[in-house]
Amino acid sequence: MVQEIPVHQKPKTQPVFPIKEISHQLQNVLSTCKDTTLVNAYQQNTYHPFWTSDSVILQGIEWIKAVKYHGLNINEFNLAEILEVFNSTNTDSANYTAQYAKLDYLLTSTVKKCGYRIRYPSLNPRDFHHSWNFDTTADLPHDSVWTKLIKNKKTEHLNDFFEPKHKLYSKLKAELEKVYLNQTHDEIGQLQHPGFNLHFGDSNIHVARVKHKLLGPSSVNSDSLVYDRNLLEAVKTFQRKHGLVSDGIVGRQTYHFLNWKTEEYVDLLKINLERLRWYPDSALNNGFVINIPSQTLKVNIKDSCFFKSKVIVGKYKHKTPVFQSDVNYIVYNPCWTIPKSIAVTTILSGLRRDSNYLQKRHMFICKNGHEINPDSIDFNTYSKYNFPFQVFQRTCSQNALGKVKFMFDNKYNIYMHDTPQKSLFNKDIRNFSHGCIRVEHALELSKTLLYKVEQHNTPIQKYLSKGYPVKVYLENTIPINLVYLSCWEDYNTGEVVFCKDIYLNDAELLHKLNHK
Repeated sequence: MVQEIPVHQKPKTQPVFPIKEISHQLQNVLSTCKDTTLVNAYQQNTYHPFWTSDSVILQGIEWIKAVKYHGLNINEFNLAEILEVFNSTNTDSANYTAQYAKLDYLLTSTVKKCGYRIRYPSLNPRDFHHSWNFDTTADLPHDSVWTKLIKNKKTEHLNDFFEPKHKLYSKLKAELEKVYLNQTHDEIGQLQHPGFNLHFGDSNIHVARVKHKLLGPSSVNSDSLVYDRNLLEAVKTFQRKHGLVSDGIVGRQTYHFLNWKTEEYVDLLKINLERLRWYPDSALNNGFVINIPSQTLKVNIKDSCFFKSKVIVGKYKHKTPVFQSDVNYIVYNPCWTIPKSIAVTTILSGLRRDSNYLQKRHMFICKNGHEINPDSIDFNTYSKYNFPFQVFQRTCSQNALGKVKFMFDNKYNIYMHDTPQKSLFNKDIRNFSHGCIRVEHALELSKTLLYKVEQHNTPIQKYLSKGYPVKVYLENTIPINLVYLSCWEDYNTGEVVFCKDIYLNDAELLHKLNHK
């Protein structure tokens, strides 16, 4: 923490502001400055100071202090020196102009350092996602733009200038400020899971402890042992906030998050504010946005939300990669080409056990593009190292891709598709695939794209009734962004939610942030 240095008030008799003398001193200060853009900004201002009143100086100091709400370490910035020099301008009249020039430069250069740390990432996203292909963050305009805000005493607009333009960034920053200002969860001790779940209507001491945690000390009364409706709503809200199914049942996962401390919330928000600096401004605001940890999808076209859905993503061993592409066509009645990783393990093992394995699953096998009768092959002579076949699943109701898939260029063979396994969407954690994205309401999504976005008028039933794969190309490709953010936005409430770090990326990122 930065030591609070008392700010001395100026004497009542203050001479006329000596702007010419300060400008001369500023030229001396800037003569050793290696930041040419900052020197140019001062030059364009005829070397006049930008900070021309105590009130705007104090606003600048408060703005620097508030960098912690951006997930930054305030100790990276020379706030103590700024406060010391500011005090000296109020107490050392003999060196007033020299000290004021030094203060003006210190404040301006520190605001730039803070602003650029707010805007640009500290870490390289490719160190965490080898599939990363997003554009780099757009460069900020010339320093004369934001220094003009200070000159015109509009420091409150500095955040608007420097911050990433994702709506989520503002929400995470506000959430972090709320965490810092409300640390009541640290005042209550750890809650031990009693070995059984708590349900609405239960009455015991464990209910009272959860009630105290979520509803505060005022909830502790003669009815505090009863799991009542007030607690039920509080538990459901808490569960939604932490990416859990909001069923009101207080189980191990809910207890896990009930025991989170301020530090854990701060770290998680800090990690994701850094991640948001990686993505270009358009990545979260336009086209398909699939957030892997929250296992959700949203389609934004021209700032309007057209569609939102739960999705299923890749298992830990088959992680869905983070990258950007464009959806260019839809396939109805898809035929599934079984990935080699599945064919040489699950499929080959099944073929060794059961000669009818393929037939039962509406599959067929090919070699060099020609279908082969599986009865003519002794699969015991093959392994994952010498399996020369391709396996396909025909269009049918049991097809793993369901009734529709959405295609976009990428080297990972990743696409979005329907699935017959609808029950999996009821799970808290939905990482069950081999990397592709299964969409809960995939047919509805295809209708949205074709009818609302593309303005098609052909009923999709016409494509489905053909019984074989039908490609429908989009007239205008739609961006698709696969992102990894363990703090996200609840699409129904707009509230910030904390997601499960399903690929265990957070710890490494936090370590590198703290030791950069």
